[in-house]
Amino acid sequence: MDRQGYVVGIRLERGDSTVGAMNPERRRRLVALGEWHREWTARHESSTPFDPSSRPEGSDYAQHHVTLDADGAAQDEFFARANHIMGIDR
Repeated sequence: MDRQGYVVGIRLERGDSTVGAMNPERRRRLVALGEWHREWTARHESSTPFDPSSRPEGSDYAQHHVTLDADGAAQDEFFARANHIMGIDR
């Protein structure tokens, strides 16, 4: 989390710990963010190298390698749209 309270483009706020207490607009944005992440991952999976050799045994690298190892342009693409979905202007 950075000093402004952002984690991967999502502003964390009190009360977000349970879905029932979540603001409906926030829930809609998080669902859209999840859909965008699935779409982006599928599009970049074949062009992202898979190299678990530098990861500790038992890590979840296999599930997240695209997010971790996509090239800079792909990551810029992801975060630009993620911030837009979440209503964050940087």
